Amino acid sequence: MGAIGSSPTAISCRLVQPSRLTISSLPHWSIAMDRSAADMLSEFYIEILPPDRDETCASDATACPCCRRLRPASSMDDDGCGICDECLAP
Repeated sequence: MGAIGSSPTAISCRLVQPSRLTISSLPHWSIAMDRSAADMLSEFYIEILPPDRDETCASDATACPCCRRLRPASSMDDDGCGICDECLAP
């Protein structure tokens, strides 16, 4: 896997259209998202890329994203998002 942005289709957080509204230009603002905030956010497009994994070729091995160790698939928790049982242990 290459660095972020190495493929022709990978673009990391590119501003499509400049924002017309900033918090500093609003006389009264709150954290609650109103319609204008939702409209402002809909003008931006980002691509969320998964982290590059350094995996060596192994028939049944997967790298744990938490500890980065190569583990057999049997030691990965099914609903733990690919995190090994050791990292999930209390």
